[in-house]
Amino acid sequence: MGKIRFIIMVLAVLIIGAILLPDTEVLAASLKKLKGKTDISRIDEQGNVVLSISSKKLEGAGYKYGDVIKVYIAGKTIKMPIVSESADVDGGKPALIVMENDPYIRLSINGGSFAEKYGIATKTVHDDGCFEWTYNDGVTGPLKVSIKLKKAGAYADEYNRRKTGKQEASSLIDEGVDTVTKVTYSRYSGKNADMFLSKGDKIAVISPSALPSREQADAVVDGLKQWGYEPVEGKHVCDAVRTEEDILEDLEWALRDPEIKAIFCVRGGYGASEIADKLSLELIRDSHKLIIGYSDITIYHSAWTSVGVPSVHSCMSATFQGLSEACVEAEEKLLMGEMPAYTCESSPYCRTGKAKGILIGGNLSTFTAVLGSVYDCTKSGEPYILFLEDVNENMQHIHRYLTVLKHLGILDKAAGIVFGEWTEMPVDLVDYDGLSRGGKFGSVAEMISRQFLDDTDIPVAFGFPAGHGDISYPMLMGEMAELEVESDEFTLNFGVGD
Repeated sequence: MGKIRFIIMVLAVLIIGAILLPDTEVLAASLKKLKGKTDISRIDEQGNVVLSISSKKLEGAGYKYGDVIKVYIAGKTIKMPIVSESADVDGGKPALIVMENDPYIRLSINGGSFAEKYGIATKTVHDDGCFEWTYNDGVTGPLKVSIKLKKAGAYADEYNRRKTGKQEASSLIDEGVDTVTKVTYSRYSGKNADMFLSKGDKIAVISPSALPSREQADAVVDGLKQWGYEPVEGKHVCDAVRTEEDILEDLEWALRDPEIKAIFCVRGGYGASEIADKLSLELIRDSHKLIIGYSDITIYHSAWTSVGVPSVHSCMSATFQGLSEACVEAEEKLLMGEMPAYTCESSPYCRTGKAKGILIGGNLSTFTAVLGSVYDCTKSGEPYILFLEDVNENMQHIHRYLTVLKHLGILDKAAGIVFGEWTEMPVDLVDYDGLSRGGKFGSVAEMISRQFLDDTDIPVAFGFPAGHGDISYPMLMGEMAELEVESDEFTLNFGVGD
């Protein structure tokens, strides 16, 4: 009886203990130690060690964001939290990164190289820009990696605090998006009629700015085929590691090849300005080919315009990945010489009048960077209509760029101005919210109207549906355009002759 009574008491203590144990301890007891392997091919350029253990496997074992784990790798045991990006921890701190829609998990350092900090491998960068990692002495691959829970939820409060703070700081607003627009078409009959396309023409598909995904490049290739063209992809469109020389090689090939009729850019992003001063203006002029794109491609629009060659401001891979049907139709027709004429709802900030001039501009921050360079299209001496839009810039930044244009006389010399969409703008205005300028600004349009238009008597339109929004109509840059602004609507059309 005494033995039975002892067993019953022990069982009772275990049951009561299990009931009273904190959830985190119960969870810790249920989690299994995870094992996996990685090798040198899975150390990325930044020094993050990418593991073969999938995020689904980690989640399936019960691990969550905010858990603190112990990772054993290369003879070292390292404590770190599970987070969604390296910025979720302080600078120099390690973390296990599990990103949304990414099947791989990685060991990372905020602002550093995990592989180098923990003596796993050394990075070598070659003259051609390629890199490789070499295991350090005493480290052999493939590396055995194990993950074990240290304390469930130990970093959860801090992780949630950082995420909430980022969401509040990055709250975004859009302005001038989806203005009601009517589109009509007329056949282009100007001096550049031979530049427009016919079914069966070969079109170069390149990415002379940021690196696109394979999905984006394929969307362009497949889309152009559906339009009846023969897309020809450049050599370095999706190279994981590519140099400025590689990008320039694709550009010059597209311009020199006599069988290529036009150049379709896969994406914008950032980087065109690095290539700009290396690309010959004479080559652009002599090739006489349309380049198609927007955003960072503004650099090339300005270059083309500066030598009297038209270009097409329009969406790129997004054209074939869910862009509005009306915008897709306008882009397809424009490439074949059917000129769209847009009639848009006006706004209270518009300035009435008529103007005629070559259409210049594009992305505001990118266009500002080209001023004063050999690609500066404002130096032509011709009357111009200036188009401007931007994304991810707050009121202060937009004001700063426009102030540069004002000081350089770009705004004052314009025959007319068309402002497009301002999208994904951070709501924080930093030091420039208008309170010290006669009252808080209610919108970008109000800021522009109060700060830059008081002494102008040219037509100015706000809210033209082109830019980084879901509705983005194409425009013909570097060609004569006509702007007419009335109190209730404004019209913009292209290829109108001298």
